Amino acid sequence: MVRTIAAHLNDLSGTWTVDGEVVRGEGSTVIVVTDLHGDAQEPNHVDVGVALNPEMAAAPVIWDCAAGHGATPEEVAETAAHMWVETTGSTVLELLVQDGRFAAHIVADDPEGLPGFHVLHGPVLPFGADREPLLRWVLDHPLLPALRETLPRHLDASVNGVKLLFGGTPDQETVEVRVNGAIRDDATEAVRALGWPRVEQPTFVKMFLLAFADSQ
Repeated sequence: MVRTIAAHLNDLSGTWTVDGEVVRGEGSTVIVVTDLHGDAQEPNHVDVGVALNPEMAAAPVIWDCAAGHGATPEEVAETAAHMWVETTGSTVLELLVQDGRFAAHIVADDPEGLPGFHVLHGPVLPFGADREPLLRWVLDHPLLPALRETLPRHLDASVNGVKLLFGGTPDQETVEVRVNGAIRDDATEAVRALGWPRVEQPTFVKMFLLAFADSQ
């Protein structure tokens, strides 16, 4: 899994190398990948943590997870790595380079932003059978304004990782907002209440954001 993530990151930017069980960037950044869980509910689920400064115990670690699919362990690792790099990995790259190549910068006073916080909004990744309606709705309806009442109360003064995942079918929805790895029920319900299209075939979107207090 670590080799697959390193390869995907190198396709985007920089020199990432495998060092035992971790992936190291050009600076001090280290990516730690847990083993696939293999439990009955999420057999192909993997956690990935990005340590921005592993030499400092108090430095933040940005955690997120991804689920792979496929007929072989190699296919599962490939799809999980792709999902993580396309969303979380791209957003972390933007935090490192700060030039707008990998994620959008949304400042605190932007009408589509989050007051008090600078947000790096990573790419929107759709997956499933009927992607276009859900993807188009997300692109046309920025989500941060809908989270202004709930999300800030869960953010601290550090760099906060925010995962948004929603979709499914009209009969079985999946909605999840995690802040620093923990599900936040109020933010999750705020997303559930929005008018995104409930398509008939299982379809989802995933996004990952990094939010930190605005210094201005």
